[in-house]
Amino acid sequence: MKSVLFTGATGFLGRRFLRGAHALPWHIRALTRREPPKTTETPDAQVTWFRGCLESGDGLQEALHGVDAVIHAAGGGRVRRPDDYDRNNARTTETLLRVVRECAPDLERFILVSSMAARGPIKEGYAPGPISLYGQSKARAELLTLEAGNSFPVTILRPPAIYGPGDNRLDPLIKAVQRGRVMAPSSHVRTSWVHVDDCIAALYTMLEHEHLSGQVFELEDGAPLSLADLVNILAHGNSVAPPKITRLPSPLLISVAWLIEMGARVTGKQALLTRDKLKDAVNGHWLQDRTLMEKTFPWVPRFQFSESYPWGVDAPFEAGETKKQ
Repeated sequence: MKSVLFTGATGFLGRRFLRGAHALPWHIRALTRREPPKTTETPDAQVTWFRGCLESGDGLQEALHGVDAVIHAAGGGRVRRPDDYDRNNARTTETLLRVVRECAPDLERFILVSSMAARGPIKEGYAPGPISLYGQSKARAELLTLEAGNSFPVTILRPPAIYGPGDNRLDPLIKAVQRGRVMAPSSHVRTSWVHVDDCIAALYTMLEHEHLSGQVFELEDGAPLSLADLVNILAHGNSVAPPKITRLPSPLLISVAWLIEMGARVTGKQALLTRDKLKDAVNGHWLQDRTLMEKTFPWVPRFQFSESYPWGVDAPFEAGETKKQ
């Protein structure tokens, strides 16, 4: 049986990926920087945990020895200081690629799970490109990955906003909806979404089907949402009346974000709202195009936000369609 190393195994996407390990004819090596979870819903025979550090490279040689593929999903946008964006995303990718070259030069596939922030928003009159520090760090990770394509096959997946069972990132918005009042930027933008199981199905099919190196794929569920659409879905799913949406000017939101950042520095916690995130939130639409994905692979999305919410943490795993009907 072939093996794939999955970084970011304890994150939202990683936990769900491991939960569906039984659906994949690969042995999964799950990488964690801390002690492996004591309790897990993953089939033990299908998953082996490795402890390693993507910053220093410690432990990566053992995890990568003899591996056939890598899915690099570690990284993120919750930080304590601006430099953390590059450290979490670009520098860790650079370290992982270096060790892969040293320990797994015959790798069959390296898949980077990036972000649509690396491409930037769609805004009339502006060329595509990352506008936030987070997006710029993801773009640098993509560039490093594409450069590594001279050594082994590489693929970049740019999912949009991911939703589904086990995700708590919408909890602050859900609570605001339940209270009946939502604060939002004055700009009106639309965003693409994809269900976590459809995203995992995309990763599965990338492992199983040969494709050209150096390609960048986008995902979306076919139903982009405005903030008003989103809060109405959340209200309906929570059996409450649609909330009042108060639009706030950008200067005020920037001041609020600055205060939250300062508070995070004092407490040592990660800031849920930052000035950098606001750059992405107010500058253009975040729309994806899945055309290349569907042309290249037997993949179609099975879920849409409005039809699948509310979801439960213990909802059964659904890998999605891997064959077009």
